[in-house]
Amino acid sequence: MYIFLLALISTVIALMAFIEGVKRIGPTNASILSNIEPIVGMLLGIVLLNESWSIGIVFGSVFIILSAVMVSIE
Repeated sequence: MYIFLLALISTVIALMAFIEGVKRIGPTNASILSNIEPIVGMLLGIVLLNESWSIGIVFGSVFIILSAVMVSIE
């Protein structure tokens, strides 16, 4: 039952939400937001779970943000 719930929440509902987001804000903006998702996950892990971070994680996050900005600039 737990595996079913995990699959339902993390796959089916997430995919349906992403598709609805693409319909509402367009594919380019949805792609940019999905690229920022790992940074949000990392920040939540640091703040809520007291995970450790390093300079490599900071540089990786900066590169992700810069790539999302570069894609959105026309």
